[in-house]
Amino acid sequence: MSIRINSLFLAALATAALTAPTLAQSAEEKAARIPLEAYITAHGTGDADVMATAFAPGARMTFMSDTGLVIIPITEYVARMRAGTKRPPDGKPRTIAMLDIHGTVAVARIDMDLGEFKFNDYMTLLKLPEGWKIVNKSFYRVAGK
Repeated sequence: MSIRINSLFLAALATAALTAPTLAQSAEEKAARIPLEAYITAHGTGDADVMATAFAPGARMTFMSDTGLVIIPITEYVARMRAGTKRPPDGKPRTIAMLDIHGTVAVARIDMDLGEFKFNDYMTLLKLPEGWKIVNKSFYRVAGK
């Protein structure tokens, strides 16, 4: 009986030890998804104010064009969105395809099918005092279906 109780006790301890980090990770994942979801929402509605909340001050967008590497401050990206108009959600698919968190840094991939083009957005996030924010957006664009 003593051996069985000890085995059950050890199994319970092992389960608790494995569950605690999983719960903490779930809380971090939920928090890291906040700016990603804001980005997705803003992309679908053209809401520059929501878009601005997703990014850290000094964030940038980087991508390759026909002429080479392009680096744009996110403030310029948001300003272009501000020059447009807000619209009802367009219902086009945008998903967080991957989120990988290690301590105070994370990377995510957002896949978007906009019909004419498909985008794979790669986001680098940092956990700042005010919460998770995107510090860099890099993307790849291909012709759609």
